[in-house]
Amino acid sequence: MAPPKRPLGLGKSAQKKKQKTDEDGVAESGSSANASELTVELNEEVDADDEVSQLFALWKTFLGAEKDNELVLNGIIHECDRLLRNSQTEKNKYKLNGEFHAIYALALNELAFFHAAKENDVKPYFDEALERIDLGLSHSKEDPRLLFSKAHIIFNRVPLEYISKMTPESSSEGYPNILEVLDDALKSYEAAQNEAIKTERFELFDQETFRVLDSLDDLLSIIDDFGKKKSSDEGIDSEDEEELGFDEDEDSLQLSESHPLKPLGESEKYDIWWRTQTIEFLKNLEKLAQKSDIILKDSSLPIGNLHRDVCKKLGQSYLLEAEEPSAIFTTLEYDSDVEDKEDGINGLQADQARDIAIQLVTEAIQYLEKAEYSDDPKSWADVAEAYVTLGNLHSVDSREQEDCYSKAEKRLQHANKATHGKYEHILNNLLQKSYDDT
Repeated sequence: MAPPKRPLGLGKSAQKKKQKTDEDGVAESGSSANASELTVELNEEVDADDEVSQLFALWKTFLGAEKDNELVLNGIIHECDRLLRNSQTEKNKYKLNGEFHAIYALALNELAFFHAAKENDVKPYFDEALERIDLGLSHSKEDPRLLFSKAHIIFNRVPLEYISKMTPESSSEGYPNILEVLDDALKSYEAAQNEAIKTERFELFDQETFRVLDSLDDLLSIIDDFGKKKSSDEGIDSEDEEELGFDEDEDSLQLSESHPLKPLGESEKYDIWWRTQTIEFLKNLEKLAQKSDIILKDSSLPIGNLHRDVCKKLGQSYLLEAEEPSAIFTTLEYDSDVEDKEDGINGLQADQARDIAIQLVTEAIQYLEKAEYSDDPKSWADVAEAYVTLGNLHSVDSREQEDCYSKAEKRLQHANKATHGKYEHILNNLLQKSYDDT
């Protein structure tokens, strides 16, 4: 029997209500005239007469879609507004839980992305989204989903509302203290995590919560890239670079002390927090799998794909961190043009840099091996390349190096065969390197 379809009450609601005036806020103005045509396929376990359950199904449809659909998003906001109004009447009075308020807030948050390119100010969307969070928290003070959602909205707000308006010459005047804004988000996320663990609600460590951590990761990347020197084909010449404040030997802009992003660029706090919380998220995801008797390395299950994505992201973060000490070791060990090698680079001698790099790459491999799935040749190649990197850090012809290259070769041969030669070039380079070292 096919799952039921129905328009979620959107058409009925649209017929009864006129377009709202400005004082009613963003939510109503975001609704679409086509919302009445919106239908969603419900799972069999969803009650076709339960409008709140239907809203949850519609939200899951939006999140799971390959391409964002503004019509669906407007329909969600329209339906949230209708349900909220109905819940406040004597005739239809009923309680809306934290999940409802979280969906309403996150839908407004997502709507800001659609309007960012068309409007100068997305502030009203984020203001109203956080108002919906506060409304939900007034009824469910420690609801983890609401607290996770609050962090998500803040992590999106910073780049979309604040950083998008900044230039290299911007000063802190006119902007909030970005560190305080982010700290509010960290506090909210940690409170949500603690409550979810305390109440053993491990099902909350899902794709939606991982999107919160992803949004912070994206934000940190934006901050890292802010003021990076553009290539000559983008219209920046040497005189422009000097005027903007680029150092001659550096690729990044030197922000003034009064720039709102200056403190963030100098702090590692948020990068460390992201990794710490991502590791904690992974542990809780694995607890959920254990509690539910789920085999994680099953890519046919959503939790299996999520587990792979989290492990891969952690592995890549350790590899990225290893790049600097690896480069320092290689330069000091093999570059004959470097003078005063005994002074080291960035306070590190060759042996120190190598030890740090080995530790980081070893950590990376542990996570990448967790992300290694039997039906994913790319995951085998990712582990192989990490083993090559680790092998390059060990002494030439050492047992450790040979062991690393051997593990890499086996995986690359397997991946190359499965993909009909996709990794032939990498495999040949490894074999040639092994041959040259003998």
